[in-house]
Amino acid sequence: MMLSEREEKVVGMLRVKGPSLPIDVSKLLGVETMLASAILSSLISKGYVKISSKKVGASPLYYLSGQESRVRSILYPELSDLEKKALERLKTLKVALKDDLFPQERILLSEMKDFVSYLQIKKDGREFFCWKHYSVNEEEFNDLLNKKLFPKKQEQESQNLNIEDIQQSTAPPKQKVLKVTQPKQKIQEIKLKRKQPSKKPNGEFSNNISNYLESIGAKISEKKISRNELTYIISLPSPAGEQTYIVKAKDKKNLSENDLSKFYVEALSKKMPLLLIVPNSLSKKAKDYSEKNFGNLLKIIVLKK
Repeated sequence: MMLSEREEKVVGMLRVKGPSLPIDVSKLLGVETMLASAILSSLISKGYVKISSKKVGASPLYYLSGQESRVRSILYPELSDLEKKALERLKTLKVALKDDLFPQERILLSEMKDFVSYLQIKKDGREFFCWKHYSVNEEEFNDLLNKKLFPKKQEQESQNLNIEDIQQSTAPPKQKVLKVTQPKQKIQEIKLKRKQPSKKPNGEFSNNISNYLESIGAKISEKKISRNELTYIISLPSPAGEQTYIVKAKDKKNLSENDLSKFYVEALSKKMPLLLIVPNSLSKKAKDYSEKNFGNLLKIIVLKK
């Protein structure tokens, strides 16, 4: 497929400079960034250029086939600590099935397409998903996958013993059979603990949330109560039209890093920005953790009781 003069210049720049942003193309051609993005989109549709899944700032990287390792080296510093930890664990596992990963890791890795292949596999009438680290080649992947799917078969094949080659010159001596008497066990009294009812947010906190959402003009399309936690799906007006958010509200004095990570992963799975409403200010440790790992993806609102 023939390329225009501008498209030829862009491909030439990518060949020399490597993975680039639309602003780089804009400077090269002396055009607006919007037009530069349109030219890059045309090159993608023609199969000359690829685009990264992860972004640098607000924009993805554009690159040529064969430049994937350079893309990863640029994108890796953009990953959060949680994403890096999940990626390192997959690097150790090489190939992972659902049960090999924690729910949080599954969601994070499924979004890291520049580093991870998220594959749907059909084998022997079974259908499942797996995650493959970019460093694993096809031959190694098939070998590791078979070992995970059919561990017993692999174990049998590794035992290269031919039973017919084992000859016994003499019959084995008869073994004396010992009768083992099981000692009588004392009957233990088992006391069953009554399951405590789940703690739910108190009425005042719930009312404060509703009042706050009403004050900012939110339209609530969904509400769910679970333990001491409230979840809302809301829409808010914006200059670009209505924006949908997931709102998490937790009536807890001090939120942990695990709480914050859980909320972030849930929002990530729903592909929505997150508003977190809490009754008290976060501890310095939790606030630093949030800023380091989530940045602008998580907005925290403190409601004083």
